[in-house]
Amino acid sequence: MEPEERTGTIVVNPGGGEAPVTVKQWLLFWAVSLVNVIPIIGSIAYVIFVLYVAFAKNPKFPVSMQNFCKAYFVVIAIMIVLGLIFAGSFLGMLASIGAGY
Repeated sequence: MEPEERTGTIVVNPGGGEAPVTVKQWLLFWAVSLVNVIPIIGSIAYVIFVLYVAFAKNPKFPVSMQNFCKAYFVVIAIMIVLGLIFAGSFLGMLASIGAGY
């Protein structure tokens, strides 16, 4: 592995590694996230999109974007689990209050 050369704020890899993610690619990625606005279906579609980018065998997506989507999916999974735990405890609390009458 060759050392990286730093020029200003841009890191140049003389070994000819992968090109960085462009602004256009990031804008397209975040524009697709607007699908989240659609209730229920949008959230499911967005998770499917993140999974598609993260685990696609197609070299269309840069490795850095795939790694970001893998990490983002882990965060989404943690939030879903915490949401289910919170909802379960809240519903259990409501059921115990209702059983007292």
